[in-house]
Amino acid sequence: IPIKLFGVSLVWLRLINMVSLLIGAASLYRVARLCDASRTNAIIASVFFLNFGAVAFLSYEGRPDLLAIGLSLWMMERFMSALAKSDSNL
Repeated sequence: IPIKLFGVSLVWLRLINMVSLLIGAASLYRVARLCDASRTNAIIASVFFLNFGAVAFLSYEGRPDLLAIGLSLWMMERFMSALAKSDSNL
């Protein structure tokens, strides 16, 4: 049952939050791999991120916190990926 506030459904806000949570976990995995971490360690880092209290309990609320975290981790991953490509071209 979607919750409505002033005629606006909050399901979309929660969906955006959950998608940004998954983007953040995937970006953290990628950042760990770019830092030469093993696959197992990168997965463990993402699992710890998903199980962190503030992330796990606030992921279903329509707040901008996880959107900011997800976009920050994604931009960090993009920066590190571009840096790795530019270092290999030298």
